[in-house]
Amino acid sequence: MMEYGSIVLFARISAYTTEISELVAKISANTAGISALVSKISVTTTDISTRGQDISNHRWDISTGEQDIGKPPRISVLMDKISANTTGISALVSKISGYTMSIHFVL
Repeated sequence: MMEYGSIVLFARISAYTTEISELVAKISANTAGISALVSKISVTTTDISTRGQDISNHRWDISTGEQDIGKPPRISVLMDKISANTTGISALVSKISGYTMSIHFVL
């Protein structure tokens, strides 16, 4: 009777490790997708920021008629903040991906 209980326990453990392995594979696939999305956002924000800087270099103060190069446009500042956040998200996704690979190898 004891052997039967051990076989059932082993079968349950095997089923759970299979489920965990499938979950880890899904997480891995999603982190790769998130990482690609973050890369696209980062490229886009860099492009918008660069264009914003170009606009900043060609602004004119309407009241004086002189060129106003003092501050970068708000869009440029916003894009810099988004770019910094995408870098943080990318690092977080890399950590999650590393953890899922570790779990996958353990199983």
